[in-house]
Amino acid sequence: MNNYEKAIAAALNKIAEQDIFFCPEKIMQLSDNKIDSIVSVLLSYACQSQGITPITVGRNYLLLFPKEWICEKIKRMFFVP
Repeated sequence: MNNYEKAIAAALNKIAEQDIFFCPEKIMQLSDNKIDSIVSVLLSYACQSQGITPITVGRNYLLLFPKEWICEKIKRMFFVP
């Protein structure tokens, strides 16, 4: 695990209050508030980072989720009032 993966894992584990890195099925069972926070962290790394490594790690992690599920979460977070 590289340093970016460790940082992302620590952030996700802190939000979930359990070990959930590389366990999207566990994330999908969390409360909506925790899911929103986790998706926000992943989107931040995937879209706002300055280097290719954190961008790639964030994007690859987002791709582990079912497409319909992650799209619904993003829509709810950013587009639905």
